[in-house]
Amino acid sequence: MDANSFAARMEAANKAIDDFVRRTGPVAIGNLAVEHFKDNFRKGGFVDRSLEKWQPAKRQGVLGGAAGQYGPLLSSKPTLYESITLRPGIARVTITTPVKYAPIHNEGGTVSVTPKMRKFAWYKYYSNGGGQSKDTADPAEAAAWKRLALTKKKKLQIPQRKFIGDSEVLTKKIKDKITAEITKILKF
Repeated sequence: MDANSFAARMEAANKAIDDFVRRTGPVAIGNLAVEHFKDNFRKGGFVDRSLEKWQPAKRQGVLGGAAGQYGPLLSSKPTLYESITLRPGIARVTITTPVKYAPIHNEGGTVSVTPKMRKFAWYKYYSNGGGQSKDTADPAEAAAWKRLALTKKKKLQIPQRKFIGDSEVLTKKIKDKITAEITKILKF
């Protein structure tokens, strides 16, 4: 290989690396991160160095039927799970979720029991078959909503169930992806 062809190959490699860093890399790394964070839902915990299992949801031990079969942060409508998306930029990517209640689940904390929340709980109680008959007990899911509607508590503690954030396992996956892509580009 002469100097001119070597210079041309180096120029092409430089352009390919710049394209990876600025355009295709953020999308590839973002997809890797989104899949990692969604996998946390499937595993029922957050993977940092190892799997940190989430505290079981109260409905898992109380409710029978369909609602009790889903793990923490999961239900028949996987809104939070499906909301994790990537926003690529030039040489960067942001992983986000637009769901309003995502931060309280990810970080834990206290929520106030408002009249609007109690009204919603009554709606869910009746829509789940509560209050249908005085002779039979309410379905388990309806009974759980009734307890929320009638609670005397002014605040409820939401346990932390981290599903998105810094992770050593993800960082290693990202480094491996970058190394593989740069190595592929530099192979002449």
